[in-house]
Amino acid sequence: FIDAATITLNIQSIAVVDIIDGTAKSAERYAGFAEKLTHVAPSISIEQVNATAYTRQAGKEAAMSFLQNTHYDAIYAIDDEVALGVLDAINALNQINIKVLIGCGGEVNFMAKIKTNELPLLATTKYSPEMISKCINLAVKVLNKKGITKDNLVEVGLAISRKNVDEATPSYPVPVGITEIKR
Repeated sequence: FIDAATITLNIQSIAVVDIIDGTAKSAERYAGFAEKLTHVAPSISIEQVNATAYTRQAGKEAAMSFLQNTHYDAIYAIDDEVALGVLDAINALNQINIKVLIGCGGEVNFMAKIKTNELPLLATTKYSPEMISKCINLAVKVLNKKGITKDNLVEVGLAISRKNVDEATPSYPVPVGITEIKR
């Protein structure tokens, strides 16, 4: 959805909300996004901003700060919980100029917002527990010095937008009152 967003919405600037927690996950998600964006749309400016945790509150606090002084057309939050907080800040500050907000993780509460939110347009990427299991199995193979072939590669996560959110949403009910998981 990077290609579609940049072409149809005239995206010129993107803020990437990263988490300053020292883990490889944050750095890898940021690097992957920046690499892809630079390849498909080299004229778009990217600014990395930081949140302090993988929580909705941390996302809101970070966005309340960086959105007050700078104009962005789109925002990529490296986690859906953080993206929910960014959406809260966008609404609180009435930031109608932001056209797209992309999260990562396929979190059910964010996916519910994808269905109903008008602007900004929302999207996420979803990875399954099976993918994580495959990654662990590959890591064990590497540690045991066993060969890895193209057949061992793990598929890319599913990009979810309003077009396919119904098919991507889990069929199990979300427990009432659970809106955020502490990591």
